[in-house]
Amino acid sequence: MTGSPSTYITTAGLATALAVAALPFVAAPAALFYGAENAKFFFITTLAVSATFYYAWRLLAARQSVLPLKGRWFLGSLLAALAGQYLSAFFGVFQARSLWPEILRGNGLFFITAVVLLAVILGELLSRADWRLVRRAVALSCGLFAFLSF
Repeated sequence: MTGSPSTYITTAGLATALAVAALPFVAAPAALFYGAENAKFFFITTLAVSATFYYAWRLLAARQSVLPLKGRWFLGSLLAALAGQYLSAFFGVFQARSLWPEILRGNGLFFITAVVLLAVILGELLSRADWRLVRRAVALSCGLFAFLSF
């Protein structure tokens, strides 16, 4: 095999591309309250938890450091903004609405934390070729969903 390691598609990249391609088509039966939003919420949370377990397993197998923050100002500012949101949620007026998401909007801080965790882990795991595959999967699934919805 020739080329650098960033030219190969990894297993994590393939799994991410398949999950992203399936996301527009995830829906629950009509018996659930707002079935499409509810199913997408649980799907994204399940992806975040699965990616966290996979990343933890890889870190334990390789005996690496968790996330080096030195020289990574964007990651540090993202974590600082998340910490600020948690502080404002705990000292805010209505903590339950800040922490747990609503069915209609899905904007609770626990869901935002799962999305941030998924983004950070995917940023660590995926190579340049993986991101290329994910972008193509997004374009393909959006085009197919638009065609089927027409």
